[in-house]
Amino acid sequence: MDVTFNTTSATTGDLTGFTPSCVDSNVERYEVSLASDHNFTLEPSGAGPADEIPYLLTYSQKGGAADQVWGAGQLVSGAVAGDFKRDGPIGGNTCDAALDSKITVDIKEADYKGKSVGVYSDTVTVVVTAI
Repeated sequence: MDVTFNTTSATTGDLTGFTPSCVDSNVERYEVSLASDHNFTLEPSGAGPADEIPYLLTYSQKGGAADQVWGAGQLVSGAVAGDFKRDGPIGGNTCDAALDSKITVDIKEADYKGKSVGVYSDTVTVVVTAI
């Protein structure tokens, strides 16, 4: 799923965007692994390496599980972490709003200011494992 930041050339401050996560399973708890194709760096299309933008990804859930953070000195690409509660049984087609599971993208202003305007991308693979 894409995460879009609505920005203009006048945008200031850190940027945050998120995408919801919903896990149905036949076991109660799970952990996740986030693997980035570009080591948690947004790559510009048509620009050079000087325009790369580092970012953090956080997998979080209300329900008492500790937030897990990948990128920029936190967990490395492919690391497995967390102890999250499932949304419901397999086939339940339920996303528990009380759990509010999501993946959040955070970009520091200092990391994007002065970069070329354009489309930046990275592909992250999310793997969910029963525990």
